[in-house]
Amino acid sequence: MFKNHFIKFIFLLLISLNLHALAEIDIAQEGTSHSILEHSDVYLDENEMSLKEVVSQGFFKPYKRQNINVGLSGKSVWIHFKLENRSQKNLEKVLVLNSPSLESIALYRGIESAPEYQGVFHDTGMHSTIYYAYKVQIPSQSAKDYYLKVASKYTSFHFTLTAQNETEFRRSNILKQGPRILMLGIILGLMIYVFLLAFYSRDKSYLYYSLYLFMILYQQATFLGLTQIYFPYEFVILDMKLLTVKLGLLMLSSILFSISFLKIKKYSWVYNIYMVFLLISILEMFMIDNLSLVLIIGVVFIFFNLFAGILTYQRGRKQARLFILGFGVVSIAYLVIISDAFNLSSFLDYFPNILMWATTIEALALTLAFADRYKILQLQKDEVDRNREQIIKNEVIQKTSQLNQALKTKDLLLKEVHHRIKNNLQIILSIIRLQHDK
Repeated sequence: MFKNHFIKFIFLLLISLNLHALAEIDIAQEGTSHSILEHSDVYLDENEMSLKEVVSQGFFKPYKRQNINVGLSGKSVWIHFKLENRSQKNLEKVLVLNSPSLESIALYRGIESAPEYQGVFHDTGMHSTIYYAYKVQIPSQSAKDYYLKVASKYTSFHFTLTAQNETEFRRSNILKQGPRILMLGIILGLMIYVFLLAFYSRDKSYLYYSLYLFMILYQQATFLGLTQIYFPYEFVILDMKLLTVKLGLLMLSSILFSISFLKIKKYSWVYNIYMVFLLISILEMFMIDNLSLVLIIGVVFIFFNLFAGILTYQRGRKQARLFILGFGVVSIAYLVIISDAFNLSSFLDYFPNILMWATTIEALALTLAFADRYKILQLQKDEVDRNREQIIKNEVIQKTSQLNQALKTKDLLLKEVHHRIKNNLQIILSIIRLQHDK
């Protein structure tokens, strides 16, 4: 009995030692949003420990930043924070994690409480919102401890944690959904337009690019949190597990478009390298499930694709200049996303729609490239017509000269025939005279 009480005492003592420096967050202060992470204790867990193990072993450490970026480390994040209500009335807030693709979130309303699950693999409870949120109630003149565990197995993740008024949260959520849906709608419209061009022109470049835009739409709908809202729960779970498959299809469609649009087959060694990337993209869909490796391959492909565009432009393919412009802008967005995935930056916290904006610019540039192709073909046709007229003129002059020369030759031949006939007649006349004289 004494031993059990002693163990509990030591356990509570360790908890108190771990909590003594934790700053309380007064949610009664003015303002609709309160940053939590910079007033929290955080632990990055590699061993899937329980809450009691993390607390008892004193792993929580003060965290002074407003966001957490775990990248592709595979670690779980434990967060401990305390919300305080110093006002004279009960307050209700919403805890918001501003990342739409967190696979697993568990909120503990105390060490002994059972976890409340949310995230991709659990019902969010607030399914109409992009970001995951929990409602919390703090009685007047009181404070509560909360523990939060965030994990992601299939994707990299980064997030901020705030306490907001529910009304303001839902209003900001609508304001965030609007531009994202608008951007997806613009890309969808361009995709349909390019597909119709492929149908009427029978040009494979248009078809491949429409497939590429479709893959961008599919990938970004998940990345921006719209798939999680508007698609069935089972589809969302499957979609998160197929991330490397989507990235493989994205690279595959980009390769097919680049080969067709840049006429890469003229350059055998460049074409062979594209074929290697094509094989790798197929392997990504069926065999490679290492996201870090897939992203590294993606970085190499980005630089190679730009190099191919510059090479073909230098070799005289004028349309490649718009390819370089469009894909160059998108490449910057891809590199930002990949650097964020490897925890080299946190740029996406401030510009989550960067790839959609970049893709819109790219689609417009390449749409101009398709128009530019028509213009170039028209100029080539006009040049061919002009050359054809000149060729016809040259042929007429040549034939006329040949006919004139033939007429001159004919006249000479006729004169020669007349001369020989006269000679022959003179000989005959001479023979007749000789016979007559005889």
